[in-house]
Amino acid sequence: MTARYDERGNLVEAAYFGLDGQPALSKSLGIVRMTARYDERGNPVEQAYFGLDGQPTLSKDAGVARWTARYDERGNQVEGAYFGIDGQPALSKDGVARWTAHYDERGNPVEQAYFGLDGQPALSKDAGVARMTTRYDERGNRVEQSYFGLDGQPVR
Repeated sequence: MTARYDERGNLVEAAYFGLDGQPALSKSLGIVRMTARYDERGNPVEQAYFGLDGQPTLSKDAGVARWTARYDERGNQVEGAYFGIDGQPALSKDGVARWTAHYDERGNPVEQAYFGLDGQPALSKDAGVARMTTRYDERGNRVEQSYFGLDGQPVR
């Protein structure tokens, strides 16, 4: 494997090679090459995966060819989105095409919501819900967590 880093030490490219020195699939990831981009704060904003032919390919871990992320002014990740080999939105292995997060003034996560290809709420396979909210006391201790289904109604 070869790796390339930017001036901040962020991994911007990884490529896999066989014993013969030719590009080869990573057994664990199912990709030949990965590229990554970061914002001015060093937050990862995109990661893309490529196959033997140099074209986008699905990674084994996420099940997508590319993901993107957005951050707020405090550096909290507020959105993640997933894309297929055609560059169009795609479902990740978690069963969602996009997720959003909101934070309180202290930076505590207060809401996370998941969406499908149609932009409508979707169930996250990992979380088992379409949306969850969290409430904190004045000291920042989590005091309540609520879970909601596709219809917006509480589920747990």
